[in-house]
Amino acid sequence: VSFSFLFYILLSLLRRSRIKTVLLCLDCLFVLFLVGYFCLITVRVFNPFIFMTGSILIIFHCLVYLRQLFNTRLPTPLYKEPSFWLCCSLLCLYGGMITIINANQFLQNFPRSMLQAIYMLNYLTNDLHYTLLIISFLCAGSVKWSAQQIRDY
Repeated sequence: VSFSFLFYILLSLLRRSRIKTVLLCLDCLFVLFLVGYFCLITVRVFNPFIFMTGSILIIFHCLVYLRQLFNTRLPTPLYKEPSFWLCCSLLCLYGGMITIINANQFLQNFPRSMLQAIYMLNYLTNDLHYTLLIISFLCAGSVKWSAQQIRDY
């Protein structure tokens, strides 16, 4: 459910219809795969493959949005752009989670101190994620939109 919501939010940020269509098809395929997976298989444990696939899709959405934002002709002050901070936050969270989950899967037999370092990275990733979200919400309150900007957006 959270992946579907994030896909919707990130697709609404994109302006180019061809890219939106391709990403919407990828998102629908992923959601249909999840529905089929959960209907056919009783899920009792966390499946890292599904989480990593959804994370990679979200990271791809964020990178496409950031590329679109940086390629605009109009100069955009990023400190006033809440969607920039939101995408950076999601990149930080899901990019960090992919590395942490992969490390946790492959390092299960390693010393406890190494696993504690991985968990500390998890806390730092979450702290950075929530800090960027707070910046995004603060920027959203400081942005003044004109009627023309709302129509163009």
